[in-house]
Amino acid sequence: MALGSLAVRRAEGRLANRSFVIGADGAIAARYDKIHMFDVQLANGESWRESSAYEAGERVVSAATPIGRLMLNVLICFAQFERENMIERVRDKVAATKRMGRWCGGVPVLGYDVAPGGRKLVVNEAEAEQVRAIVALYQEHRSLAATVQAVERRSWRNKAWTSNTGHQRGGAPFSKSTLARLLNSVVYTGRVRYRGEIFAGDHPAILDLPTWEAVQQQVATQRRSGSAGRRIKHHALLRGILHCAPCGCGMTYTYTKRGTKLYAYYTCQRARERGAAACPMPNIPASASSLSASATLCATGPSGNASRIWAISDRLCS
Repeated sequence: MALGSLAVRRAEGRLANRSFVIGADGAIAARYDKIHMFDVQLANGESWRESSAYEAGERVVSAATPIGRLMLNVLICFAQFERENMIERVRDKVAATKRMGRWCGGVPVLGYDVAPGGRKLVVNEAEAEQVRAIVALYQEHRSLAATVQAVERRSWRNKAWTSNTGHQRGGAPFSKSTLARLLNSVVYTGRVRYRGEIFAGDHPAILDLPTWEAVQQQVATQRRSGSAGRRIKHHALLRGILHCAPCGCGMTYTYTKRGTKLYAYYTCQRARERGAAACPMPNIPASASSLSASATLCATGPSGNASRIWAISDRLCS
């Protein structure tokens, strides 16, 4: 017989979530103290901690009899079932909170601060003006790269904040990817997105809806024109090996098409993310003959892979 999930006080004074296996003679054949405590910290600040009330067990116990081992495994399975049930309930609560438009934690966004208690976003007026100016710059330049350069000239940075542990986070320069994330964020319209659905939020809007929708149309037009996306359809033998000599960043493989002819080349990652003005390194054609001629030009980066580049180039040309 099995008796499970009993609160038993241990010798040191703490409670244990204990299960017993009773043999045919009425004696205790085995006992098991639950090892895995259900401790969870939600992004919105709420927490459940089983370990605050119970002391975790120290070892897995196996009863000496076949029926004892069977019942002990059944009890362990029920403990796992209970844990997964609680995780599912927590996930449902987060989903319900999102659908009510509340802030559920995560990385703060430029233009907002997290209110005390962590459940709501409040507008940071200085950053909000910066967000509106960045959107206006994008509408003026109609290009991610040109907008990143304009933002860089103004020395504007991504959101900086202090974590709960006191560490400084964020504050990095803008790149095309972080700029695109800002432009696509529905948070700035006073709404929240959850699993593809958009719900009204309980925080004020920074951008009006027509402006945001116009920006989305422009971003979508750029994406359809081929200015976005990861172009690694063809072989890129030196991807991860080739580095830019002036700035030390990796050289990224990409290509473009003119009619039926394809032009493949390697470009500096910094220049790709922040515009051509960010690095003086020219694009390197990806043809074997061009790589052989330009290997020493860009192999002086931190990886020190000049010999590997020459070996690959010589093999391709032979």
